[in-house]
Amino acid sequence: MLENLTDVERALLRAAEAGEWLVASELNEESRLSDFISVRADIVQDLVSAQPYRVDAKGVRIKNVVISGNLNLDDVEVRRPLVFYGCYFDHPVSMRRAICSEISFESCAFEYLLADGVHVKHNLTLRQVRAGFLELTGSAVGGDFSVEGARLAGGDGVAVKARRMRVGGDAILAGRFRADGILDFSLAVITGRLGISGAIATTQGYALIATAASFKGGVFFGPALTLDGGACLDSAEVTIGIMAEDSKFVWGSETAFSGNNLEVKGDVYFTSCQFIGMLRLMGASIDGLLHLAGSVLRTSRGACFNGQHLSVGGSIYMRDNFRSLGLIVLTGAKIGGWLTFQGACLNSELIDAQNIEIGENLAFDPGAWTEDRCRMNG
Repeated sequence: MLENLTDVERALLRAAEAGEWLVASELNEESRLSDFISVRADIVQDLVSAQPYRVDAKGVRIKNVVISGNLNLDDVEVRRPLVFYGCYFDHPVSMRRAICSEISFESCAFEYLLADGVHVKHNLTLRQVRAGFLELTGSAVGGDFSVEGARLAGGDGVAVKARRMRVGGDAILAGRFRADGILDFSLAVITGRLGISGAIATTQGYALIATAASFKGGVFFGPALTLDGGACLDSAEVTIGIMAEDSKFVWGSETAFSGNNLEVKGDVYFTSCQFIGMLRLMGASIDGLLHLAGSVLRTSRGACFNGQHLSVGGSIYMRDNFRSLGLIVLTGAKIGGWLTFQGACLNSELIDAQNIEIGENLAFDPGAWTEDRCRMNG
């Protein structure tokens, strides 16, 4: 019940009824915590769950306030938008299996978010949050899922737990996004696009895991993305295509980008990218072209590119300052168009292309080959 309210909490009720913001102050990120005015989490919880009739259609909107106590919306139906801006939560936020209209935590800070199984009818906004990790396993978002500019410290090695997540719009992790931990989108279904830029680092495996996920609006990396730990899109389905510009995929002697049995209904562009570790597309199917112009592939051992039984409907372009430092494997590959190395610098000991099928032609210039080190099989 809404009892023993402070003046600020009474102001929150009036603002919610009028569809206005509760703005405690106009403080910036450098402000001291003691400068903020607090509202008890129980008051917010009771307002949005037990007394939603008191809330205007614009929802509950709170700016620059400390939310004290545990905001627990587990299994609660939140019928109006719940919007926080610049707020600090002194406890973790929990909304497991909640049913919500729209949720926003823009420029907020909390220890972590537990939202597995949450259902958000419209947008879920976590732009510029500061948190340990986001638990979103099995969640459903009808609109966009935005984590632009967020900084996540990671928890148990995972920064975003989004296995089996369903997003009706775009999923955007960009705009100086930083995460010290894995982004796990395995089995996720994103109707719009997946966009990732910034820096993601992990020491516990791939930085991005999207095994058997579906991206119906394409996947966009960069510009200036660094995935320290690489990416795994094994058995994923991508419509429209994959676009990466000036991005860096790093995992030393291991696989920097894995797309085994990946299906892309469109083109794959890796323009001016770096792969420190293997680019692996074994058994992958690309309806359009595979474009690696200006990219650098290098590994400390073995193959830098493994395209065994890769199927490409268009051409493969490894040209225009493309560089490889390691073995290139195209055994059993099927290429509908050209395989071209024009303007490339190939320092590999061998291009293994046994049983390759090329629909058009093979093109390269003599300067692309290091003397006495390269030969063509098949």
